[in-house]
Amino acid sequence: MKERLLQYLSCPACVGAIALASSATTEADEIIEGQLSCIVCTRTWPVVRGVPRFASPETVEEDKAATAANFGWQWQHFTQFDEKYEQQFLGWIAPVTPEFFKDKVVLEGGCGKGRHTQLAAQWGARDVIGIDLGITLLSAENLMSGNVWNWFMRNAGVRDAMERIGLTQQPTRAQALNHYAFRACAATRRSSGRTPSRRR
Repeated sequence: MKERLLQYLSCPACVGAIALASSATTEADEIIEGQLSCIVCTRTWPVVRGVPRFASPETVEEDKAATAANFGWQWQHFTQFDEKYEQQFLGWIAPVTPEFFKDKVVLEGGCGKGRHTQLAAQWGARDVIGIDLGITLLSAENLMSGNVWNWFMRNAGVRDAMERIGLTQQPTRAQALNHYAFRACAATRRSSGRTPSRRR
C-alpha cells in the first residue's frame, strides 16, 4: 500500500483517523509489511504483502467466508488479462467514458483480481482503492504492481528449483500467470470430460 492511502481510511469501529504505527518493510513508496493503528481507539491492523488487512474470512459470517474463498480460488487460477475486459467494463458503466476517470479518486468495492482497478488507473485516476475479502487482494496487488511475483522470484529455493528442472531463463510475470491459468483451465475441463486447447 502507498502511505497516501491513509488519508482515505478511517477506523471501522469508531471512525477515528488511521495512522501508520510501524513500517517493517518498504520498497520505493510502497509499504510492504507494517501495522496501522487508530489514533482514537488504538485498534491495530497488519499490512501484509502490501495489503492492509481490516478483516479476514475467519471473522465474518460463514456464507460470506465461503463466497470469499470460492472467488479467491478463481482469481488466483484464472489470472490472465483479456482485451475484452475494457469494452465489457465500459458497457457496464455507460454512458461514463474513460475520460471521466482522469484525476478522480476511485473506490472499487469487491475488486476481485483488480481488472477494473487497473483500468481506472490506466485511464488517469489520481488514486484507485480496491476493497475485497480474502486472498483475492493478492491477485489485485500483483496485477497492479507485480510485487507478489517479484517477491516470489527472490526466493533462492524457487530459483534453485527452476535451474534443477532446466528453466535457465526466468519467465516474466505475465508468462507465468498465463501458464498457470491454462493449467487450471485444463484441469477443470479434464474433470468434465472435455479436452483443453491452448489459444495461440
